[in-house]
Amino acid sequence: MKQWFLALMLVFLTGCNIQTVEHYEEQQAPIERSVTQQETEQAEVESPSQIEQVQQGTPSTVEQSKPVEVDPANIEQAATETTVTETTEQAEPARQQTTPVVEAESSPPAQQEETSVEVEQAALQPTDPEPTPAAPPVEKKTVTISIDAKTLLNEAHYAKLHPSLRSEKYVPADGVILKPTTYEIVKDNETVFDILQRATREFNIHLEYEGADENIYNSVYIEGINHLYEFSAGNLSGWMYAVNDGAPAKGASQYVVQPNDVITWRYTVDLGKDLDGVTID
Repeated sequence: MKQWFLALMLVFLTGCNIQTVEHYEEQQAPIERSVTQQETEQAEVESPSQIEQVQQGTPSTVEQSKPVEVDPANIEQAATETTVTETTEQAEPARQQTTPVVEAESSPPAQQEETSVEVEQAALQPTDPEPTPAAPPVEKKTVTISIDAKTLLNEAHYAKLHPSLRSEKYVPADGVILKPTTYEIVKDNETVFDILQRATREFNIHLEYEGADENIYNSVYIEGINHLYEFSAGNLSGWMYAVNDGAPAKGASQYVVQPNDVITWRYTVDLGKDLDGVTID
């Protein structure tokens, strides 16, 4: 009986132990999972710097635990820096508020670049110089010369000519051998004879003269023009010249012309008395 009782108690206790162990494991499993989850969350929250400190063995806890010596000067400096920082932080919002207004009034960067480029191009472009006033035209110094044999249009005078000269080739129908022609004075001390030479050469008019060193007058003497010579129409015939309707008392190579002079060479049959409007000096 006693043995049976002990066996029964053993079986009972064994069942209780098994039930108790299983019950204990069931209770411990949620607790282990909770602890593991907390450790994981704590590891995620920790910053990389803390992990590095832990890995490198930085004694941050020890440093924090050391007493800090406070210098009164440092306290005042820290208070001053704190005041300056607060003043700066208070001023920054005001500047931030005014910044949008300035940006709104200013031109866009692209427009500013275009404006600067235009200014540079305008500076590089050469400015047109002010036009220089044109100098007044220089008035040319000129004279006018003409040649005629109108006195031979008179039949009596014309009849005195040699028959070979009685032709319009030598005595034109109007008596004009060279109509009034203007020439520029091209050199100093230009004379009436110089102008006569230029005209006869240009129009291919015959001219024959005696040099100044060949007569007693010390001046060139005109013997014939257009094949009409002295004495061709009588003993008092020949060539005379006038300047501005006056007959100078000088040879043609001695008279220096002046601007606007009017020179006329005319054939006379009476030593100039038959030349109307000519005053013999």
